[in-house]
Amino acid sequence: MKIKTLNALPASGKTEAAIEHIAQNLGSRFNHIIWVSPTTDLLEDIKQRMIDKGIPNHQINVIHTYNTQNVAEAIKAHRFDRGQNSILMITSSSVQWIEEYQISCDFMVVDEEIKAVEIMTEKYTDAASRAFCERYIVFDDHPTNVELMLPRLSSKMKSLDRTDSVYLRAFKDLFDRMESNAYEVIALRASVESFSDETTPQIFFAVILKPDFFKRARECLVLGFGIEQSIMGLIYSRYFEVEFTESDLAGHLRFTRYGAHVDVKYILGGSWGNSKIQTQDYAPKIASHVKEQIKEKSLYRWNLPDSTGRTYDFHAPSEWEEIPAVVHGLNKPEWTAIKSVVLMNNFRCAPNENKLYKAIGISQEEADRGRHGSMIAQEMTRSAIRLNRDITVTVLDKMTADYLETLFKNTSITVSQMTPALTVKTPEKRGPKPKYATNEAKKEAERDQARERMRRQRERRRAA
Repeated sequence: MKIKTLNALPASGKTEAAIEHIAQNLGSRFNHIIWVSPTTDLLEDIKQRMIDKGIPNHQINVIHTYNTQNVAEAIKAHRFDRGQNSILMITSSSVQWIEEYQISCDFMVVDEEIKAVEIMTEKYTDAASRAFCERYIVFDDHPTNVELMLPRLSSKMKSLDRTDSVYLRAFKDLFDRMESNAYEVIALRASVESFSDETTPQIFFAVILKPDFFKRARECLVLGFGIEQSIMGLIYSRYFEVEFTESDLAGHLRFTRYGAHVDVKYILGGSWGNSKIQTQDYAPKIASHVKEQIKEKSLYRWNLPDSTGRTYDFHAPSEWEEIPAVVHGLNKPEWTAIKSVVLMNNFRCAPNENKLYKAIGISQEEADRGRHGSMIAQEMTRSAIRLNRDITVTVLDKMTADYLETLFKNTSITVSQMTPALTVKTPEKRGPKPKYATNEAKKEAERDQARERMRRQRERRRAA
């Protein structure tokens, strides 16, 4: 499967180029269009921009409801009528219904990354729940896409009692996904072991949104920045062999690089996840250091944990502006006057999630960069850089800083540690001698293992 992308910097005009493309071709090349964005607020903004381009209001339908069943029914009700131009606008969390209801269109725009995988947990804390699992849940012995330690999860649907109180209480959500055409459900290794281990009364599983919904469109376009390095891009390219190619609309962008300079400062060397911050109780030290060293008005985001695992209560200076958790498409004019961005937040992947990624050839570093790095990049570009003004970005660790340098390779950017540096004590490593002499040797071995798994998968497909 090949999917066109408009992979460019925030504020470079991706959305405008897509809207202009629709306005020029609606009624001739395209009659039925689906537009997907992260939030309904963003959909409303894009709808108004479409109207400003001359597209009639009555041809644009935004699905506003948040209830899952209501969304499904609303999308089903807005099936396209032959001979009528129509644009259906839905949020990213609703795309599964495109495949579920087999809604076809001429052109589909996916604005920003879609959540392609979700790690879920189902608890079965009593004997009745365990008996339910044994009766209805099946582990596929011959998975087609991942190694045997991560089997696909299916169920004995024909014998499923949907009035069962245990089903309704604990397993309906899981079975809905297994029954859906839009998802593939993978059992993580911990869940297989937990069936025979009563001390682990829960199932961990990964729900993967299959890219089949793209096939419902005659033409597709994904808008974003760092698309192929995102979690969505990694999963769809490695797991489903999707190929991303650049759209011709790239020639309509306002710019392809920022004309300003980005100065990235990091506080800690290496890579620091939340568990490491929590274990060593560094959040208070980092908070004090940030406020001592950064005096100018800043945009900021904070989610570092204290020693108990709760988010440390960071009291930012009163003139600082906090960036919300959902940042895609959120642009405030006053933010573009701010030249300092402080991002002390982590979006690393959980251990169970990394088990899935490892099985399909995605390293932990790639996954962390795809999630954490992509979000950091979105946050920092809410600032004065949008107006091509120099900015300073302060991030937690060197890993984050190095990723930004790679991502913004066409922009003038420097990376250095904040001075004076925050003094930290690195605990001595205990345990057996490392299997690999260097990180590069370990990565190369993981790549070899991933290639071998993919080779076996191709052989199984040919044999099937």
